Amino acid sequence: MANVNIQLGYKDSAWFTTNATLVLLAGQVVYLQQTGQYKIGDGTTQLQNLVFQGLAQETQLVTATVVNKTGINLLASNYQAVKVSTAQGQRLAVDFAQANNDNNSADTIGLVKENINVNQEGKVVILGQITEVNTTGSLQGETWTDGDVLYLSPTVAGRITNVKPTGLTGHIVVIGYVEYAHAVHGKIYTKIMNGWEVMELHDTADVSYTTPIDADSLFIKDSTASLWKRLTWANLKSFFVSKTATETITGLKTFSERVDVGEGVYTYGSSKSAFIGLNTDTVNGNYPGIWFNQNASRTVTNYSFLGDSANCIFNAQTTGTLNFRIANTNKFRVSENGNVIIQNGGTYTDAGYRLDINGTVRIQDVLTVGRLATEPTTNLQNGQIYYNTTTNKFRAYENGAWVNLI
Repeated sequence: MANVNIQLGYKDSAWFTTNATLVLLAGQVVYLQQTGQYKIGDGTTQLQNLVFQGLAQETQLVTATVVNKTGINLLASNYQAVKVSTAQGQRLAVDFAQANNDNNSADTIGLVKENINVNQEGKVVILGQITEVNTTGSLQGETWTDGDVLYLSPTVAGRITNVKPTGLTGHIVVIGYVEYAHAVHGKIYTKIMNGWEVMELHDTADVSYTTPIDADSLFIKDSTASLWKRLTWANLKSFFVSKTATETITGLKTFSERVDVGEGVYTYGSSKSAFIGLNTDTVNGNYPGIWFNQNASRTVTNYSFLGDSANCIFNAQTTGTLNFRIANTNKFRVSENGNVIIQNGGTYTDAGYRLDINGTVRIQDVLTVGRLATEPTTNLQNGQIYYNTTTNKFRAYENGAWVNLI
């Protein structure tokens, strides 16, 4: 019997696409002329489902046989990224990988190499080439060029992208590289490199630490050198706690605990401008206390709240009044000449009395009135009263003249 040549020879990729459903005879061989790979028929399997073979190509690949647990049939033409989800039938089982969180990206294993139906076994490429696929980026809605780095997509499960995620947009998982950008004969070199979480480093621990010592360190990024550098706790404390240079703070700042202000010897019109400070001067007739300067011109009065173990003083350094308000309503004033005015709202009017009360007064103890030896002769008004120590009589100013009350 004569030998029958069942080889079909070398065919281009277009022939493979046109004859995708062709069933090769058992032992029949056809070669892909672009790569030299070949497929061998078994008499039952369609051409598109046969696996390319060829020693030169296969030695570049590290593959794994996995079980498809994605819920849909996987196509080699889509070369989707998968992750290990479980195991089944002594094989790893896979689902779609996605860079939206650590759980969906950390176990990324490779790209789909061949058609794999749901719950069936097939190969994924862990390391090496995927060939004869569309690598222009059109499948992903992007534009790919030779040499592009490909990443796991943070937005679409199973998809890869040439747009690098950031810490804000997703996890960084390098899938591979575009070796040849082409709509039909494209090539991807697969090499999975998963980014690390900080807490996955061997010298980190996710534990609370509340008692740092000076030798402890933080990492801080030097924006000029673009390098992460060590900052000791001692350095940090000296920067924030013992800062001596002038600092400008703008905007509203809220402090949940005390704020320590600077201290020194302050005098009115000195080099200090608008400030709050603790005055330590006890030599020049001052009590130690908190001083307030009203504005930066240094022409407005300094105010201070002073005191020691026996004194509590609110002091205006030159002129001014002491005013108390409730709900922005005037209640109490001490003028610079020492007159005291008590009222409930309205505008203060200093009528020249040491005590001026606008409203009803109740006295629940002894009231001592003025004690004078002679009649007052100035600032007289009807209704005034005093005790005359010469006549030992209470006297009242009534209808324009002083008269005895009794």
